Amino acid sequence: MYISDFKLLDILREKMGEDEARALVEFIEIKVEDKYIEAKNVFATKEDLLKLELKIVQVIHNNHLEVQKLIADTKIETQKIIAESKNDLQKLMAESKNDLQKLVADSKNDLQKLIADSKFETIKWLFGFILTSTVAIIGTILAVMKMGGW
Repeated sequence: MYISDFKLLDILREKMGEDEARALVEFIEIKVEDKYIEAKNVFATKEDLLKLELKIVQVIHNNHLEVQKLIADTKIETQKIIAESKNDLQKLMAESKNDLQKLVADSKNDLQKLIADSKFETIKWLFGFILTSTVAIIGTILAVMKMGGW
């Protein structure tokens, strides 16, 4: 008991009696202590705030390190993806170039065949025309000769 507890006990003893006064003072002490513990658990002390600040600084530091590691890992992954994409693009370009060259060669062969076929058809029709014209001229000459008495 504190000094003030003794004064309170003396005042209450005169009005209530020894046992009742002591019980009331003890009851008040218990209630005050309970309220103090309750308030202590609710409110932060300077020590609690200092501990919290240290924890926050540590968390920030750890997060900073994790972010730096993630950035480095992301940079490495990005470089890998870029290199793979570049290789894939080079392969696609080579395949496309080969496909295009094959298409050009096939088109050239097809055109050459069409030109050759066209020339053959032209010569065939020209030969037919010349032959028909020659036969018509010879027929006309023979007809004229027969009429003229030749």
